[in-house]
Amino acid sequence: MNNRKPIGEETRYRLLNWNIGQIPSERLSGFFLAHENYEEIEPSQPGGGADGKKDFLCKKDGLLWIGACYFGIGEKDFVRDIKKKFKKDLAGVRYNNAKGIVFITNQKLSEHQKGILKGLTKELKVDLILLDRMVQILNSVSGYGARREYLGIEMYEEEKAAFFKWQLQEIKSLNKAQFDAICGSNSMLVTNPPYVGPEIFKHNNSLKSKRPKVYLILKGIVTEQIFNLIEYKPATSN
Repeated sequence: MNNRKPIGEETRYRLLNWNIGQIPSERLSGFFLAHENYEEIEPSQPGGGADGKKDFLCKKDGLLWIGACYFGIGEKDFVRDIKKKFKKDLAGVRYNNAKGIVFITNQKLSEHQKGILKGLTKELKVDLILLDRMVQILNSVSGYGARREYLGIEMYEEEKAAFFKWQLQEIKSLNKAQFDAICGSNSMLVTNPPYVGPEIFKHNNSLKSKRPKVYLILKGIVTEQIFNLIEYKPATSN
């Protein structure tokens, strides 16, 4: 029996009921920062230790920002938990001579509550990456890999089709020098395959008996997880 909640609701449920700890929450927050076009993202102390009053340093539009993440288990009280944490993190902006703070939390806030947080500072820029925004990112093609890695949610069949179509376009957008630099000169790029999936490699004899080396390129982040997202079956000779 399939107990998975409807698409979107499962992502929301697992984010809100986060129970895998601080370190994974900071790593997932780094993914959100990259997705939202922050650059030069430097984690502070994801393994513990003094963090200089921030979880991340990053840049956007030429300005230095700090990133602070707060993942609670279940819904948290706005005043006692969320506002208190945000006020504490604001001190890190001045401490690091930054111009803004991006606050990443798995909580849902009303427009009024968002205004309260932003009203705590007049001179600093504030970006709030909240629950609904996280769900939207993780349920998009560029977020499927992170969703699987951190939430354990596999792709639906229609999501797989959309993912591979998007992935092929990302790879095809690279010129040969870029592809070789990122993927290695021994990797293979197949254009205009009959369909997008592992068997696009079946005509290459050297790849018939092993998992091909294929990369997921996302906002400058390179992983080797593309074929871990689906069941891979080596092609057989005709």
